[in-house]
Amino acid sequence: MLFGEHAVLRGGPAIVAAIDCRLSVALSFRDDDKIVVQSALGTASTTIHDCTFGSRFRFIEGVFRLLQNRLPSGVSITITSKIDPTVGLASSASVTVALLAALTTWIDGAYDRKQLLHDCCTVIRSVQGYGSGADAASIIYGGVVSYQAEEAALTPLVSALPIVLIYSGKKTPTPEVISFVNAQEQRLPELYKAIFSAINEVTCEAIAALRTADYVKVGHLMNHAQGLMEALGVGTPELSSICWSLRTAPTIYGAKISGSGLGDAAIGLGTFEDGSIGRRLPSTVATTGVEVFTCKE
Repeated sequence: MLFGEHAVLRGGPAIVAAIDCRLSVALSFRDDDKIVVQSALGTASTTIHDCTFGSRFRFIEGVFRLLQNRLPSGVSITITSKIDPTVGLASSASVTVALLAALTTWIDGAYDRKQLLHDCCTVIRSVQGYGSGADAASIIYGGVVSYQAEEAALTPLVSALPIVLIYSGKKTPTPEVISFVNAQEQRLPELYKAIFSAINEVTCEAIAALRTADYVKVGHLMNHAQGLMEALGVGTPELSSICWSLRTAPTIYGAKISGSGLGDAAIGLGTFEDGSIGRRLPSTVATTGVEVFTCKE
């Protein structure tokens, strides 16, 4: 997430980028009604009728519950990923997108990206109660996009962007952060309304600057966006330290928290060679989004 965190849940725009760090879902079809999942998180099995997997596989369960009445037969699923689920990077949205794309192609012969995004948002919201769908949008379409949750409005901006991601060393689950921000908003509604309005203004300015590749302006806007994230209360000493360290580099235009906050990662616009300030995460923007391949045995 480049801009628009938290405000996107209230109808504002966001800017989000797909990272070239792939997760794959392989399907092999069965002659019975069993659904078997194998991944780094372990193995789980159920039936089409039951569709219960347990909390570790709750997004997978959400996908199968959405498509439960349309499955032609049972299926075995193998999930492989280069995404470390402990550091975010939208691993839950990635498995949701990949599984939905694969199953929809199996059932219908193809998938429509707009419908796929709609279905992903349905699953994500059914599992955790809310979700903008911004992560899923970037995964489906690739590149850097602007996105608004209302009507899932998406506009491609650029296919590449020089960014650096540095992990802060800890992560708070996004639903917990959202609940925290919601509680703060209830205590100070007028103040938080003003903060969200400012976030929307910064994001709109950043959309225009990205379209003209004005990285200097985008960097300044990132610094302002970081201040607004701090005002929301989702900053941490570790994230602030990373942002300030990034800004000292002459090759960095600006830096801010990436994602919901209270942990996870900071993002800088530009290049950064210093490896001493934290764990570097994959940060090459993916030029393509979700892809489905059919393999003959």
